[in-house]
Amino acid sequence: MQQFSVSEFGNTVIPAGQEVSLSYFVRPDPQLEPRDFILAATVLYEDPDGRGAYASTFFNSSIELVEPTGSFDTLYVSVALATLAVASLIGFVVYKATSSLRKVHTDDNITIWLTCLIG
Repeated sequence: MQQFSVSEFGNTVIPAGQEVSLSYFVRPDPQLEPRDFILAATVLYEDPDGRGAYASTFFNSSIELVEPTGSFDTLYVSVALATLAVASLIGFVVYKATSSLRKVHTDDNITIWLTCLIG
């Protein structure tokens, strides 16, 4: 995952010894699976008179992407449907394999019953 976006904050001059807070939002691609990533955030700046350019990495650590609570997980549904399909196929094969063992010939049974009844 790479994000080379830039946010410019104009020609803001910060006096020596002062600090400033800037907001920058990182939005991961929705297709990314939840897992750990390494995030390195760097700010580029220069002297007001343009004599030097500098870079400071202010965050370089691992972050964890997690699923939003209550989100619809298509992977879970796909796995559940595939499992159901495989179980149904196995059940159908077992049913077909054992159906010949369970066949009852009704004509023979009726003949035997009638023979016993008429006797």
